[in-house]
Amino acid sequence: LSLAGMVCAATALAGPTTIDFEFANGLDTSFVYFPPLLVNGDALVQGDYFIGTASTKAGAKAFDLVGALIDGTDVADTCSGVQCPTNNGTQFLGMVNDGLPYIGRLDGGTFQIQSFDASFIAADTVLVPPIAMLLRVYGFIGAVDYHEDVLLPGPYDTGYSFSTYTLSNTFAGRFYDEVDFYGYACNAAGSCTRAADTAQFSLDNILLSVPE
Repeated sequence: LSLAGMVCAATALAGPTTIDFEFANGLDTSFVYFPPLLVNGDALVQGDYFIGTASTKAGAKAFDLVGALIDGTDVADTCSGVQCPTNNGTQFLGMVNDGLPYIGRLDGGTFQIQSFDASFIAADTVLVPPIAMLLRVYGFIGAVDYHEDVLLPGPYDTGYSFSTYTLSNTFAGRFYDEVDFYGYACNAAGSCTRAADTAQFSLDNILLSVPE
């Protein structure tokens, strides 16, 4: 499985500009080894884009678990051992074990990112502070990178919920070669880290656009 293979498999570079992880809207899991589970080295395809999944751990192996496609209508069964958001009745991306999702265009072109839906995912037994995660969005233009941070809250009375995060005009106005999402789980003292397999989060409805 390779990016070259994905480009060859795409019959046309036309499709949605919102990555919503829905099969009805063209999500392709042909480049995923064990769907709906996602491992280090997998790639989803939707429309003109691929969404790669990677482990950021030193010495990571090819089949290390980093995430899953989660059925929002049945989180009780599909999120065993973790607390997923419950206000999304569609399929969404869940990242675990400090996994990293990254987005690029199948044709290698540039694109913009405007907004996305996100939520923290907690282990069942973990006490989560009011600010659960610093989610850092990186945009790469050649060897130069830019980033913008959003803060994901801990649980409300009803548990975890997706919220929509709109990026600043400055960040959203650039055209990137690749966009990555890094999660940093926070403790009660406000220290945020990726070192303990607790930087877990979910994504959906990633709004992308291409040059005119």
